[in-house]
Amino acid sequence: MPRFIDSIANPQVPPPYRFPDVNSHAFLFDMPTHFVQDYCDRYFNLGDAAERGFIYRPYPLFPYAAFVVLEYPAMIPESEQTAHAGDLSMKERGYAGQNEFLVVFPVIRHGLTPATFLSDMVLEWASPLVVVDNATSAISGREILGMDKTYGLVEVAEQSVLTGFMSDICLRAAPTTLSDYTTNMMKFVTIQTGPPAPSRGHRPNTTSAWTLLGSRPANSLLESVSAVVVGLDDATGGLMPNPMQIIMLKQFRDAADADKAVYQSLVGARCKYSDVTDFQFYNQDDVRIRVRADGPFNSLWEPIIGPQNSTPSPDGDQAWLGIQVKMAVSFKATINTDDVRELHDFLRPKTATPARGMLAPWLRPLAGFFGLS
Repeated sequence: MPRFIDSIANPQVPPPYRFPDVNSHAFLFDMPTHFVQDYCDRYFNLGDAAERGFIYRPYPLFPYAAFVVLEYPAMIPESEQTAHAGDLSMKERGYAGQNEFLVVFPVIRHGLTPATFLSDMVLEWASPLVVVDNATSAISGREILGMDKTYGLVEVAEQSVLTGFMSDICLRAAPTTLSDYTTNMMKFVTIQTGPPAPSRGHRPNTTSAWTLLGSRPANSLLESVSAVVVGLDDATGGLMPNPMQIIMLKQFRDAADADKAVYQSLVGARCKYSDVTDFQFYNQDDVRIRVRADGPFNSLWEPIIGPQNSTPSPDGDQAWLGIQVKMAVSFKATINTDDVRELHDFLRPKTATPARGMLAPWLRPLAGFFGLS
């Protein structure tokens, strides 16, 4: 295929990437399985099922979605690729930081024949919304990874053991659906927790089992377990890999017919966690999450938030809904994105899909051994 043509007007940064010391804050809530299935059918189970050869379904053991706020001190490109002969490589062009907000939930994929039902079965993560406050990251995420990244504001207040975690997320939108209104940055998610669980000197709340994990002994145990899990990928030759793979529909519009796509494929990006430390749990009863559900955001939450896990806003504002949180946790980790690949091209189906793209993790080392990577 032809070589990609770089330009200064197209500031894409290709993988691999390394993100050290990322502060991660995750808030779990119920997501109805029929919502997950509807999302899978709309974005992943496209075209003819027999030709596609696989199907995505909800993961029944984890019927939750999560709001995640990530604080990246440094996003470091590690690609040796250069735009022109004699030019600096991507890894020599410096790095930047960002804050990010995303929604994620697990999905399971399996083959449609007895031979591929298990060999193609894998747990992956869907992400219908990603907001970043770094424009280059938004462009690279959309153009290269295929993620629905959008530029916005992700404001994170300085955290202390007394104040807990606070974040406001904004997107550019008009206050109504009328086209003659000027758009501006509108706050559409707010998150506020109480102080961290007892590892920071607070007594556990017996109504929340998760706060018991905030003790110092539990914190040390979690870090030890995470170190073991992180090492499984290398120790077992990939038989028990720890990376999580984010799955997304990558597509480009037809310039002549905006209702059509000239490219449409499933893309997977592997994210590997290491150096996981500083676990903190919050009492979910002290977590206050509100989402704006009026005007331009009226349909944003429809495929994600069900009526059973949303409530009227505590302050009575009709434009906002409250989210009932099941668990709230934060930790620090290094994240590497080292493998991005096309899993399936819907417009030009391949006769032989790359083995490591569709194969279940437990079969990938064997595929690599026989040169089928």
